[in-house]
Amino acid sequence: MRRVHLVVHPLVYKYLSMSKLNITLLAALLSVACGKPGTEGGGGGEPATLTAPTNLQLKSATDNSLTFQWDQVQGATSYEWKLTLEGTALKSGTAKERHTEVDGLTAGTGYGFSVCAKNASQTSAWSAVCQASTTGKAPGPEDLAVCVDAPLVVEVGTGATLGTSGLIRVYKADGTLVDKIDMADMAKMTALSDGTLVPKEQMNQETTYHTFLDALHSTRYRPVHYTPVRLNGGKLEIKLHNEALTFGTSYYVTMDASVAGKALAKDDMPFSTKSKPSGNTLKVAAEGSMYLARSGGGSEYDNVTYVNCTMSSVIAPVGWFSNPAPTPSAPTATAGWKEYGTTGVSTAQRNAYGKILTSDEATAYSSKAAVLGW
Repeated sequence: MRRVHLVVHPLVYKYLSMSKLNITLLAALLSVACGKPGTEGGGGGEPATLTAPTNLQLKSATDNSLTFQWDQVQGATSYEWKLTLEGTALKSGTAKERHTEVDGLTAGTGYGFSVCAKNASQTSAWSAVCQASTTGKAPGPEDLAVCVDAPLVVEVGTGATLGTSGLIRVYKADGTLVDKIDMADMAKMTALSDGTLVPKEQMNQETTYHTFLDALHSTRYRPVHYTPVRLNGGKLEIKLHNEALTFGTSYYVTMDASVAGKALAKDDMPFSTKSKPSGNTLKVAAEGSMYLARSGGGSEYDNVTYVNCTMSSVIAPVGWFSNPAPTPSAPTATAGWKEYGTTGVSTAQRNAYGKILTSDEATAYSSKAAVLGW
């Protein structure tokens, strides 16, 4: 029960004392002004419970994106959504409005989408799942064949974390083991902010080889550190060791659940490598799909220079990846992203994150001595 404290002027008190009727009328007015508990006037009740969004439907679809919309929920200030692939969480996010676009998807593939309403103190139940598919043709066996040095990608969900135990193994179709990554070797590495792994101790002739090291060779082998596993959104990227795979061969992957929260058995992830190129020209990507550089998105300094390079149309006309912006975002002759003497493609559409050097500015990059000072 609430108490109402009144400060009454003496003249008002004199007026009130004249009649019980006047007191009754004043009490009625106070009741209207203050309201009852839980009403708009009183302001002391709990807000209405948020309901799950309804009328969720697909608004539009492309080969690599889906756009969803739903009815507005009274009292909601934002919406949380999630996208699943075969029941596994793939992407998630928030939306201020009652619609959102999800991109980076695979052509001809079905997904599940659901959404819930939120405000400062409440989160509603999830909506019913809306099943929707991207347009286009789903990748076939030939499309799914990978290059021998391309990373393997496993959908593990947005909440996945890297473990410190468990094995990733790759076998030929006949059961021959060709590569192994032991997550226990994570103990020998330090993870940088961008996910890159570097050894805790400097490598030397006494370094003991482990699965978080690689070996390169020309006339003889030399050990190098590398990053065999990396989480990218809801995906686990697995970089196998140098020359682990060969052209035109079928393989399968097994993975312990302790690696990143998802187990793979023999039949879960078969794959094949592309055939060996018949000539000296190898197309590695679609036209306009590659960039000269992309920033890690932190405060780390971005400094890349191309001098007298011949490029193909696989490089996007804008040249430099813009999201996130590099550091510095406004390049100069000595800092940031820059190029000089590019041939094979036009540089007329390059974006502002890269600088076209003049011949005088390019002199600083004309030789190893000019760059390194020796």
